[in-house]
Amino acid sequence: MTVNLTAVVAEPVQHVIDTDLGHPTIIAAADIDGDGDTDIAASGWGTYLYKNDGSGGFGTTVTVQATAGGAGDRMRIADMDGDSELDIINNSSVGVSPQYTLIWYQNDGNENFTQNNILATSSCDGIDTGDFDGDGLTDELVV
Repeated sequence: MTVNLTAVVAEPVQHVIDTDLGHPTIIAAADIDGDGDTDIAASGWGTYLYKNDGSGGFGTTVTVQATAGGAGDRMRIADMDGDSELDIINNSSVGVSPQYTLIWYQNDGNENFTQNNILATSSCDGIDTGDFDGDGLTDELVV
């Protein structure tokens, strides 16, 4: 039996979303607003949600946190409180020998985010989310 595998590769298309985000360091993509298209969360000197308009553009920007106190360099998107709304989890770092804060931005379903500082730590090389203890709730993992 012969199997032909054909791949169609489109040329990359650049979409400039924001030219004003200071010190951009991390992005994550998910359907945060629940409208069926992929939105982008980005962090630098602040954390922002760029809402996909469904036609390849990002017309609406939601300020999640205007100043994070430092540049975030780790991010995950997950439903942290079981309300079926995707939340943003990232860290911020301050200083030469940085102090990190793991932050959960709780989405109320209308893209209003409440900042919850979860953990202060001297290192944060990675974060992830999942149900690590099998209790049905989303947990945070910090390395």
